[in-house]
Amino acid sequence: MKRVFTGAAVVLMVASPAMADEVNSAYAGCVTEKALDEIITAVVNSDKRQIDALTGTICVAIGGLIYSLID
Repeated sequence: MKRVFTGAAVVLMVASPAMADEVNSAYAGCVTEKALDEIITAVVNSDKRQIDALTGTICVAIGGLIYSLID
């Protein structure tokens, strides 16, 4: 799973480095949309156990990472 995130980050940085920006510290990235929905629900419900279960497995904290938007 680390390779998927690393590969995506490299593609984004190489594709458009002039438009790079930094992600706010309060954001997470997930492998699937379902996982993203689950972590959002867990945060809204203050469900620390679910947040911990998702973080580091199918979701990662992306705060502070540099990104670029591509079409």
